[in-house]
Amino acid sequence: MRIHGKIVMRRPPPRRRGLSDEILAILSADGDPKAFELLVRRYCSAVYRLVSGHVHCSDEAEKIVIDVFAVLRWELRTAREARPVCTVLSRIIADRLPGAR
Repeated sequence: MRIHGKIVMRRPPPRRRGLSDEILAILSADGDPKAFELLVRRYCSAVYRLVSGHVHCSDEAEKIVIDVFAVLRWELRTAREARPVCTVLSRIIADRLPGAR
């Protein structure tokens, strides 16, 4: 989704079961691989759809998605302040898409 030339991800509907993005991000930052796996599962489809809308080669889209989540993991571990996962993902995606900025 684009808003004023920026790429913005819509937050998925809240889960009835499970932990919030904020809790998963904190746990992931502390090194919990299961928490990061849940974040990936929660956002992978949305990230892929967004990326594949800009990159029309599925192989290239998959590479970008993998890179996005690798950077997300690094960002969660090194962030000085908590930010919403959607915000972080949107910035990472925008940085990786050719011509998206």
